[in-house]
Amino acid sequence: MKKFLFPIIALTAFSTASAQMDNVVEVESTYKPTVRDANKINVLPQTEPTSVKHYDVQYATGAKPVQDYVFQPAKAATSDIAEKGDPKGFATLAGGNGGNILARGAYGWEITDRDLLNIDLALRGHNRKVDYFLDKNQQWKQRFYQTDLGLNYEHKLNIPASIFVDANAISQVYNYQHILPAPTTDKQHNYIGYAQAGITPVRLDQWTLSGKVGFKGFSRKNRLNNEYEGGIQMGDETNNMMRLNAEVNSNYDINDQNAAGLDFAVDYATYDLLSYKSQAKYEIKPHYAYRNEQLDLRLGAKLIFETGLRRKFHVAPEASVNYHLNPQIDLFATAGGGLYFNDFFMMNSLTPYWNLPFSQQQAQFNQIEADAGVKWKIKEGWFAKFHAGYDYSKDRMEMAVPEGALCRNDMFTANGSLVHFDAETKYSYKDFFVAEAKGRFNGWSIKKNNGYYFSTPAWRPVFELDADITLQPVTGLRIGLDFLLQTFEKDDYVAYERPTTTNLGASISYKIPRDFIPLNLSLYCKADNLLNQKYDCYYGYRAIGTSVLVGAAVNF
Repeated sequence: MKKFLFPIIALTAFSTASAQMDNVVEVESTYKPTVRDANKINVLPQTEPTSVKHYDVQYATGAKPVQDYVFQPAKAATSDIAEKGDPKGFATLAGGNGGNILARGAYGWEITDRDLLNIDLALRGHNRKVDYFLDKNQQWKQRFYQTDLGLNYEHKLNIPASIFVDANAISQVYNYQHILPAPTTDKQHNYIGYAQAGITPVRLDQWTLSGKVGFKGFSRKNRLNNEYEGGIQMGDETNNMMRLNAEVNSNYDINDQNAAGLDFAVDYATYDLLSYKSQAKYEIKPHYAYRNEQLDLRLGAKLIFETGLRRKFHVAPEASVNYHLNPQIDLFATAGGGLYFNDFFMMNSLTPYWNLPFSQQQAQFNQIEADAGVKWKIKEGWFAKFHAGYDYSKDRMEMAVPEGALCRNDMFTANGSLVHFDAETKYSYKDFFVAEAKGRFNGWSIKKNNGYYFSTPAWRPVFELDADITLQPVTGLRIGLDFLLQTFEKDDYVAYERPTTTNLGASISYKIPRDFIPLNLSLYCKADNLLNQKYDCYYGYRAIGTSVLVGAAVNF
């Protein structure tokens, strides 16, 4: 993930919102039901890459635009339920303590030889009481449910290309934050929609062309009001936003090693709030590429024209290089940047409890996002990655917690930089053993606060460690352990100091042999926070203690 995450987002990858557990059963099969996300990982052909989980909030560029905002230390339980062949879908149902629930199904329908429709439907969430962080003698209801519906349609053309349509709808229902006792209207609701249509790359002699158009929508109901004199005021207010975007990509092969191209993109956002202005950005992206057996080089830039709150011209790099030093080692470097609207999608990606700013925030501009390092295939099955990076951004969306109004997560923007150092490794031995670890050190600097508050953002991770081990002692039986650690910057101005996060989790799954049941059936169990630590899931949420989810999954 190259764009951006807030400190509430952990180092691990996770799918959709569930404040304590997000247990998605991964199916090993030749067919993968439609599971879209916006993460882009730089995959190199010579060495197996490990994924870097950046601090930065990834901004609404994919089918599930806010799937990553919940702090989630636990990875999904994995079920080895697929057999040889081409199963078209799967279903899973699980429940656990504290009202944990997970229901999910996906199916790939081959309408014709050229038409395929993928459907993915999921419900997950919880409903429980936890200690009120200001007074442990009181309890606060912690509730969060999310429903996802994803559709993907693909039609293969007579030429080697396809036209496609992706759509995703999300419904989030959750309670007000830290209101005791619960108000009469104790429900907030977000509706999030996304759809895009396009064509995969088409080859025309030396030209390669592709394009897509998209729509994104966001609607928020029953938010907390800004006016809170004499206590928090509830309001049945609605905030709506609509985004339209289009993109055309072109590439011309000069010869076997050299290529050049020019891409165009436009993004337009409009709001129903009278004080908010429509915004637009227009991008022109020229690039040059060179490739041989050792070197893969791409040099490009983004020329960005911004309208709306301000009319401004920006230039950001878009370049990468990978050098295949030998069969075991790749050296790489990337330099990127861009403009991102500080709108409702970004606010929701920081926290579900964002409070609408007093005025519309200007778009964030990342002047540089640089990263460089080495990928090393130590030996068969053992890979490592060491790299470091530097980011600098202006008008970056941040979250502050005003003293005396801890249930408000206010938004402001700031200029600043980030230096990070990363180390990752992964080792696998056949199907018997897999171990993976990722560590990161972050060094932050805020050079200018452009908002209404003097405090620094809450909360920025300093050190992050994520490790997990999976063991399959016999066919069909999998046992896993996972551990996460995060430390945070200390700030005397923040009213609530976020404690260090330590989480130990475990999972077990068993695929029942077909000799006993004529189904691809697995049973699984996932436990989190086995040490019963009191960390935060996201702001204001106390840990719920040890959490367990038990369920079954089937391929068909």
